[in-house]
Amino acid sequence: MNLPAIELIALHKHWCVADAVRVVVDAPIGHKEQKAESLKQFDTEFLMLGERASAVSRISVWYALLQVVVEGYQELKPKFAPLDELLSKVDYVQGLRRFRNATFHFQEDPLSDKILAFLDMQSSEVWIHALNDQFGNFFLERLHIFEKIDQVRCHGISDRLRHMARNLPWAPMSRRD
Repeated sequence: MNLPAIELIALHKHWCVADAVRVVVDAPIGHKEQKAESLKQFDTEFLMLGERASAVSRISVWYALLQVVVEGYQELKPKFAPLDELLSKVDYVQGLRRFRNATFHFQEDPLSDKILAFLDMQSSEVWIHALNDQFGNFFLERLHIFEKIDQVRCHGISDRLRHMARNLPWAPMSRRD
């Protein structure tokens, strides 16, 4: 199914946000000076616990944002066999939806069953990484990203394209004309 370009670009934008969070999931927190200062106040075990808790929070946001992409894909109904196969695993899809709800909606229990149920599912981490990868492949294919990159490399970025990029609705105000 050919989607209108704007809908596909909108879905891609949501995936880019989720994928940007994925990239920082395992990033170290702070810099050496901060860590040295923290070690003066807290022991190593306490700092490691804090780093792990922060990583879990980042993973939670990534998973929840990826659920937004799943919902958009399901609403738009494109066909992409590798994604469709992953999304046919209803237990994972429903578990991820509940996980997202528990992440972005107040829960009285900080370790909500909605979160734990998804994390405890066998191979949920493998499934979600595959899901993210296949969304990347989907967008590469449907948006012809490599071809666009080649065009820019061959022809450069025109003044018109620069103007358009500066005036995108989500562009920072400092980048607008």
